Amino acid sequence: MSVPSEHYLLANHVITHNSGGGGLKYAASTIVYLSKKKLRDEDDKTNVIGSILTATLEKSRFTRYGKQVELLLTHEAGLDKYWGLFDLGKESGLLVAGTGKTKGNGIEVNYYQFPDGQIASRKEIEENPVQYFEVAENIAAFEELCARTFRFGKTDPPIEEPEEEIAEEA
Repeated sequence: MSVPSEHYLLANHVITHNSGGGGLKYAASTIVYLSKKKLRDEDDKTNVIGSILTATLEKSRFTRYGKQVELLLTHEAGLDKYWGLFDLGKESGLLVAGTGKTKGNGIEVNYYQFPDGQIASRKEIEENPVQYFEVAENIAAFEELCARTFRFGKTDPPIEEPEEEIAEEA
């Protein structure tokens, strides 16, 4: 009996296929590699309070591959949906940086201006992200930024259909 090299003939005369493990990688539409580093409490460095996950997109048919995103996973609250948006906005120029906003003690603090005009320091943004990221104008700006950063091709503005003129009957 002749058996091709990619098959095995077992002792009980059953033929099995040797897939080699590449089938899943070929068939998958998306492959994401995750790595993590421990997030420790600032006061007690021995206490682990969560993880910072790094997701690397190895293969995708839908978005740009090779991109990396960091996610915050804490043991108390789970995934933080706002974590990383500040850095993405700062790097892209969506959040306009400035100085001069003074606290009560006269110390100048770096501040950032959102697309809707709100001004806050990084600490204020991290303490209350809902106030800054859950505003309709800011949501639209960050969605458009993420589309430019992660999607394939150019993100064209939506096509507006011209309004039809209604002829008045005389």
